[in-house]
Parts: sequence; structure tokens; C-alpha cells
Amino acid sequence: TGATTTTGTGATTTTGGNTTTPQGGPLPVQVQEAKGSVDVGFTGASACPNAQAFALSADVMTAFIRTLANAAGVPESSIKNIMSAICSRRLGTQRKLAGATVKNDYTITIDPNSGKTADSVGDLIASKPPAAFTSELKTKLANTSFANVTMEVTDLPKPVATTGLTGYTCLKAEACWFGKYLADTHFKINDKTAVTLAQCGQSCNADTHCEAFEHNAQSTKSTCSFWKNGACNIPGGNPPGYVKDTTLHADVTTCERDSVTKETRGAFNPVTSKSGRRSIVGVLLALMWAFFMSAMTV
Repeated sequence: TGATTTTGTGATTTTGGNTTTPQGGPLPVQVQEAKGSVDVGFTGASACPNAQAFALSADVMTAFIRTLANAAGVPESSIKNIMSAICSRRLGTQRKLAGATVKNDYTITIDPNSGKTADSVGDLIASKPPAAFTSELKTKLANTSFANVTMEVTDLPKPVATTGLTGYTCLKAEACWFGKYLADTHFKINDKTAVTLAQCGQSCNADTHCEAFEHNAQSTKSTCSFWKNGACNIPGGNPPGYVKDTTLHADVTTCERDSVTKETRGAFNPVTSKSGRRSIVGVLLALMWAFFMSAMTV
């Protein structure tokens, strides 16, 4: 009939009986992920500089991923890892730094054809003795500048099993309150009816301004919302209105688009609070009035 129809969010378009590529491309694939963190501890007078150099080293990144892949029984290519150094504060002018830690926040994407699950991979990691993990990591660093640096992994907690999406890095139970941002400038509510995580991702792919999306499986007001112009930049650290609550927000998932980098993310212009300024002015006027009245009674 030559008719054009659209089915579902980010849907397939059919024109004259011919199916074209869906808006936003093919439906992204939902995958199981294991998200966890491993701390590498350093002690001694050089603990902090050692940890800072450790966290920036490509050799260390390779060695850690290989050690973790061996413990989890997964390919190295399935692991993403972010390293950050944390130095303890001085307790006094004459005290040296007590120690330092390099935090490894990792995500393992489970191959759906591997026969493994995020839970079973987590069990393997948690069963690895920390001393054995430390020894293997040191062996892999034997030919680097960290060969003789004192370090230790004291705990290998079981990672959390979550659902991820191809082309995105998803964060379960993490989000930002809309009230800290401007509608249409910082965020866009794309759907108010039930959609899957994959459908929301497909819609985000179709929107050139979408840098990340928030999926709420239980909401009746915003099931799929887009973040843009640098808003709710969770990877950037503590954005306005950031919340992480596995109890209250168990059904909320924020997914960061992998193709958006620090350089390509939009510049964020925060909302200024006029009401906050008015309240401060009100307090100052009240204090001035009280002072004036007390002076009149003297």
C-alpha cells in the first residue's frame, strides 16, 4: 500500500512492505556484568608516590587485568578497569604518610555463549586467596619498575552481578535528581510507558544529543530519559543531585554512552538557584532589622 508504520520505541520502520534499518540502529544487546573493586595497598615512606605512579602505569593495568582474568576464568578483553590512587592524610607535621591504596574498579562483561554467569564468575574471584592474587600480580610486574615495590592485596570481595548493554557502561541504582537540572536543556524525558533497557539504549543511539540515559523499570512518569550537555556526569565524579541507593533505586539504571568521551561530552552549565539567593538576602535583612530595633530601644 506504500504505507509507513513505526512499531515501538526506537523502532523498525516499514515503508511499502520493505523493512529498513531501525532508528538508532539495531537493538543493543543486554549482557550480564560483574562489577567489583580490588584494593592494592602500599606502605612505607614512598607509599603515596608509588601508588600514584602505579595507578598511571600501562604495565600495571595490563598486569592487573591479566591477573584478574586468570582468577575469573574470562578473556582479558572482557574486562574494563579504572585505577585510582588514594593517599592517607598526614596526622601531624612530623608524621609520615601511613600508607596508600590503588583502587581498581572493574567491570567484566560475560560472554553469553561461555556458559558462565556473572554470579559464577564472582564466586571464582572471591575464592581466590588474596596472597595468591598478590603473588601472581607481582610476578607479572617482575620486569617493570614496580618489581621491588612493596604492595599487597588483602581482600577479594565478590563482585555484584548486574545487567549491561553493548555500547554503554551501565550503573545500577545510580542516578541524578531531575530537580537539579533544566528540562530540555539538561535532560529529556523520552518515554513515559514501559520500555526495556535495550529499547531505551536504541532511542539514545538515535538522538545525537544523548550522552547517557536513565532507565526506570517501575516509573509511571519517566521510564527512559536522556542526559545531555554534560549533565549528570557520573563518571566525572559527584554531579549535582547524584544519588546511589540500592534499596530505593533498585529499578533505576543509568547507562553512559561509550562513544562519549571527556573531550566530546558537552560543557555543563549548572542551574543557579534564585530562591537560594533570596533566602540568604532575607536572613541578612532580618538581622539588620533586629539590630536596628535593638538600637532604638537603647
